[in-house]
Amino acid sequence: MLRGFKKVTAETRIIYDRYMEKMPGTLHSDMYFPEMYAYDEMFTTYYCEMCGYLVIYVHDEVFKEKYCFMPLGQYEEQSFKELITELEVLFKERGLRFMFSDIPEWALVYFDRLKEYNLNIWYQNARSDYIYKMEDFRNKVESSPNRYKYRRFIRNNQPRYEIIQTENKQQCVEVNQNYWCGLHDCSYCADGCEKAALERLIDMYEDMQTEGILVYDGTGKAIAFSIIGRINHQLLMIISKKKKLFGIAEYIHHVLLELYGEGVETVNNGIDLGLEGQRTFKSRCADRYSLFHNYNIILEKRR
Repeated sequence: MLRGFKKVTAETRIIYDRYMEKMPGTLHSDMYFPEMYAYDEMFTTYYCEMCGYLVIYVHDEVFKEKYCFMPLGQYEEQSFKELITELEVLFKERGLRFMFSDIPEWALVYFDRLKEYNLNIWYQNARSDYIYKMEDFRNKVESSPNRYKYRRFIRNNQPRYEIIQTENKQQCVEVNQNYWCGLHDCSYCADGCEKAALERLIDMYEDMQTEGILVYDGTGKAIAFSIIGRINHQLLMIISKKKKLFGIAEYIHHVLLELYGEGVETVNNGIDLGLEGQRTFKSRCADRYSLFHNYNIILEKRR
């Protein structure tokens, strides 16, 4: 851990929100607090308030790296330079290369202004968020082929849904066990154990300010859940698991739009991890989409 940093806990959410309100642009899904908190097993996070920013330091067990997320705060050129200078000292103390991750494209300009550094910048499509304009996402949900799948799912399964609450939230864990863990080898969870992430999120569900639905079939058995969050005018899909049934995805999207679509401008469907099935599914959720790249930057002092 870097000197002066503390472990991120559920209570850190209050500090996080205060700095998040100052951000001038949208961030990558990995930096949404409930998602960051849920996947802490493989992406262990620490925080420190420095130079007017909240800095999140990450021990990444997936890529075996240590880096900082995009600092949160009201970006100003001089204060950002002071922050970078202080962070460089802390990284040098630990003998680490000076690295940042989850930098959105709009923020690259702040790093470009650091003329005393050489910048090595890259991204991976597998770590890029799928973003749909709300109009495009809604048009796909309401298209004739998808409405046919939606109606057929209702006819075949007589489903009902409930809002996820304290009383029923543990059923999400059961759905995950029945239709994810029971069907996939553990190595399929490329970003760490999905079961552990879900249990961690469910345990603090009320404090995370997340929302979502549980779907039941006609017999009353839970067959799907979807947990979402909101960042300003963006709807973020955090974790969803479902039984493999014709039309179930279309049913879930229809209900989510009905419940949470008001005031939403964009839908963020997260990353595909380079998995072909995820890539195919997410690319078909709207006729048009864009990839919101997650940039990595290594800074090296010019000689």
